[in-house]
Amino acid sequence: MAYDAECLEAELLAIVQNNLGAKLTEISTEKGDSLSLPDIDSADYYSSMVYQEINADPFIRYGITASDPDDQNMTSVTARSYTVIFEVVFMEDFSGDDTRKKAFRYIRALKEVIDANFNKLRSASVIDVIEVLPTDFVANDDQSTVYKIGGVNITATIG
Repeated sequence: MAYDAECLEAELLAIVQNNLGAKLTEISTEKGDSLSLPDIDSADYYSSMVYQEINADPFIRYGITASDPDDQNMTSVTARSYTVIFEVVFMEDFSGDDTRKKAFRYIRALKEVIDANFNKLRSASVIDVIEVLPTDFVANDDQSTVYKIGGVNITATIG
């Protein structure tokens, strides 16, 4: 079986799902404060390619894109680069610093999970893991609900 973008995304998804909870616990223990970082259930990972109503807090949104659109026109012997995105999304609780700290800790956990496990990818090499700092967005249907979103962009090469 050829190793392709679908395989890369699936392997990275499995790495995050299998390791994020332990990393969140590790970070919470290290910080030693009362801030809770809820684990994200494996049912609460949503592909950016599928339109879905999401009723989870927190949840992970993930997706993949070609890093260089010109790669799609090259022969199969040419390495292809992709960016896989993992974003943690959770409701803003307006409790001051806690929301900001929670966002930074989720982002850190995602980055550390990928950094520690990229060697488990069958046929891909991770080039870079970039943190995407937290930002806000407001749900279209309820202007009073504010979400925080932050994560990592993983650039990898296959082929």
